[in-house]
Amino acid sequence: MSTTSPLSGGGALSSNLTLSIPAATNSVDGYLTAADHTTFSAKQPAGNYITALTGDVTASGPGSATATLATVT
Repeated sequence: MSTTSPLSGGGALSSNLTLSIPAATNSVDGYLTAADHTTFSAKQPAGNYITALTGDVTASGPGSATATLATVT
């Protein structure tokens, strides 16, 4: 079995097969660490943006979006 980046390892499919993936850095593809996730999640505090529109208005984001009014009779 062969792998492609960011996975490493490989070999014959058996009970001894070992695969690994590094933590991501600025120059290495890999997985997102818990610390990285916390930093990423803290970039935009909750409540400073629209998370949903309900009822007779629809829109999609992120960022600026055109709102569409439903036909109301």
